[in-house]
Amino acid sequence: TMYDEELEENPFLVALRMRAPDLYTLAAKNQLVICCPRRAATGALSLNRTCFETHILQASPFFAGVFECLNSEKTVDLDGGVIETQRGFRERRKVKILQEDLHYN
Repeated sequence: TMYDEELEENPFLVALRMRAPDLYTLAAKNQLVICCPRRAATGALSLNRTCFETHILQASPFFAGVFECLNSEKTVDLDGGVIETQRGFRERRKVKILQEDLHYN
């Protein structure tokens, strides 16, 4: 099925922009990856600074396909439309990317 959620109305992205505008600006300025959980998944999250930092990714300077979370104690692999948690996470998870949007500033 097609993913039909409006990104601009996504609760995670709305909260990020309102509660941590500095992180949103940093991500846009440095072309970092913002992983926005879909609306149905946001209810289980504490939408705080730590959560936002975990969902903003920067490419590892050392390993292709590896991304460091902004709070840099955690890493994920990004490959073939799937994000897989790695170092620093309590459990291993694989999450399918439903939609990709490019942000131009």
